[in-house]
Amino acid sequence: MVEETIIIEDAGRIRVVRLNQPQKANSLTPAMLESLLNALKAAQEEDKVRIVVITGTGENFTTGMDINALKDFPVEENPRIAGSMERLGAETSRILLEGKPSICAVNGRAMGMGVVYTLACDLRYAVETATFKLPELDASIIPAANCMTLLVHEAGLARAKELILTGRTCTANEYHGMGLITKVLPAAGFMDHVMAAAKDLARKNQDALQFTKFCLNAVVHARSFNAASKLEEASFLSTFQKDKAAWLQGMKKQIE
Repeated sequence: MVEETIIIEDAGRIRVVRLNQPQKANSLTPAMLESLLNALKAAQEEDKVRIVVITGTGENFTTGMDINALKDFPVEENPRIAGSMERLGAETSRILLEGKPSICAVNGRAMGMGVVYTLACDLRYAVETATFKLPELDASIIPAANCMTLLVHEAGLARAKELILTGRTCTANEYHGMGLITKVLPAAGFMDHVMAAAKDLARKNQDALQFTKFCLNAVVHARSFNAASKLEEASFLSTFQKDKAAWLQGMKKQIE
């Protein structure tokens, strides 16, 4: 039996979407990215779902794109596959940002797209042992899937540059201090705290909640998000196509 890499669970009006590839640190394959996107799209279309929670299985939230997945394709196909993965990631972050109220439960290490998905959610809870890292420059590519756009809006230009250019590992408390995490929670009862917050949101008037989210996001995203998102995608593809070997080697080193 093939284990599901995306697990969907309902708790009343709350849809929990769980990344489920713990043996690979919940790294994201092309198929897994597509399944995640489809799961989030389905949640948007179901009236019974009011709140979406995204989390991971095991000790990692996600370490980002699974570079080993590219080995399953011919070398000449790698740029196309990587570009497809980036677009799937970007569309996923956009749904979290613009769709129904979303909560990210960061249960462990978050790298690359793991940071992106965190920033795209409305509320972000992290277990106290969680860490965050943007390793892309050390892998000879740039952050993608709307990462730079979201990070500049959330943390400011100077802080975004520091986190991206250094690629350093940050603790959950550091991210909380930067205003990137809503609350840091102990491991014991972590998901209970998250679900309690989700239930509180689910009880509110959904039209009012959705319009409030839309208006708040519009303050910072309305004018520049689309243009910045397209620029990120184009730049990502350019850097990947220039030096694929360096990208593969660099990403493998960061994840190990």
